Amino acid sequence: MTDRITDNIECGAALAKIARGDARALTVIYDRLAKKIFSLSFSILRERCAAEDAMQETFLKILRCAGEYSKGESARAWIMAVARNTAIDLYRKRRTYESVDALESVADESDFSEAIRMNEILSVLDDLDRDIVILKAVDGFRFKEIGKIVGLSPDAAQKRYRRAIEKLKPHLR
Repeated sequence: MTDRITDNIECGAALAKIARGDARALTVIYDRLAKKIFSLSFSILRERCAAEDAMQETFLKILRCAGEYSKGESARAWIMAVARNTAIDLYRKRRTYESVDALESVADESDFSEAIRMNEILSVLDDLDRDIVILKAVDGFRFKEIGKIVGLSPDAAQKRYRRAIEKLKPHLR
């Protein structure tokens, strides 16, 4: 819990600095949330290179839009909403092009074998439920934050999470 609070405080301060023109403050956000941003992007795009592109675009958007962050709002939730929306936008753009099998881009990388297995299991869920499960189970967000990220109430996010977990149970055995 302390990490979550520290992340929020430090990322919120970094967003304020970025809004004032200090682009170097972006390194704080990168150090704190890059793995979570990549994980969420990968869960949406299912391809390593595309997730890396989405992560890079997320950081560029943070640089451009940091002034839109409202102090008092969860900085983590705001940043992850930017990441999710960026990945979804990229997914929609990429859908119009010929798709490349996600396994080709990560087959030789043992670091991604768990991500591939997780994506295979999570493929039984719709996109929103998959995002909620990733945000809660993998990245440790609270339902209040998840609700802000995906545009649901915290209660609705929690209900969808519970239903998604029930749907996943037969696939985890």
